[in-house]
Amino acid sequence: MVSGEHYRVAIKLSRVQQRRLGTTDTQNTTRLHTVRGHFKIRKTGIFWWPHFMRGDPQKGAITKDYTVVK
Repeated sequence: MVSGEHYRVAIKLSRVQQRRLGTTDTQNTTRLHTVRGHFKIRKTGIFWWPHFMRGDPQKGAITKDYTVVK
């Protein structure tokens, strides 16, 4: 009788995949910060996504200043 082999393969899910499964890792959340407005391209068209806050305020906050350079 031949003995078999067993392997464990670790698959790291992207954040999008984790969100879809509802298994986001709460220990790796970022500090509270502003996400700038941006375009999203979907099958139904191109949409403007307004700015929003993301992250855990209990871990602190990140602030930014922007300067327009000519």
